[in-house]
This record gives sequence, C-alpha cells and structure tokens, in this order.
Amino acid sequence: MRYQLDQQRLRLRLSPAEFDELLESACLQTETRFLDCFSVIVSARVLDQTEARLDGDSAHWRIGLPRASLLELAGRLPCRDGLKFELESADGDRAKTFELIVDVDLHDKRRV
Repeated sequence: MRYQLDQQRLRLRLSPAEFDELLESACLQTETRFLDCFSVIVSARVLDQTEARLDGDSAHWRIGLPRASLLELAGRLPCRDGLKFELESADGDRAKTFELIVDVDLHDKRRV
C-alpha cells in the first residue's frame, strides 16, 4: 500500500493483490520508517458503515473504508477512477474538509 499526502488530501494506492487482501482480511497496514527519527503506520480497515473514517494520531493513521463502497469498486475493476470521500471535521467546519482517495493501481510495478 502506498500513500500520497498533499495538503488536505490523502491518496491510498493499492495493488490488486493488496486490494484483494483488504477485502478478504478486512485490514491492511504499512509502516514507513524515517531513519531512526520516527515512523508512521497507515492502516486501512473495512467497516460495515456507510461513511469513510479517519482517526488516529501523527504516528498511526487509521482509515476506515465502507465495505459497500469497496465491493462496488471491485465490481467495476479494471477502472481508472477509484473511490473518493469528503471527510468533515467533528465541528462541521467546511474549511477543514479532508479528501480521501482510494485507487487500485492496475499497473503496479511492484508485483510479486
């Protein structure tokens, strides 16, 4: 699982195998170590809810993805467009909206 962070947007890029693993096991996790300074864990899990979620802290980002949305995406693969979620802050401030994008990278160069 690769991730790209750009201001108020987080994009998850999953290989087809990782996408299948997420659907089967309901959880996927990766860790990035920045030398001996610190590390960041990003975990994605499948939820039986209708909305995506983002919580955690600076060292562990926990992403919850709706099962129905993931199954809908699985049904239309291969496709260019993945899933896009607009997440709002707890206080409802639209200026703090965060975009979460999930893509299945059909041209993943890291295939095993």
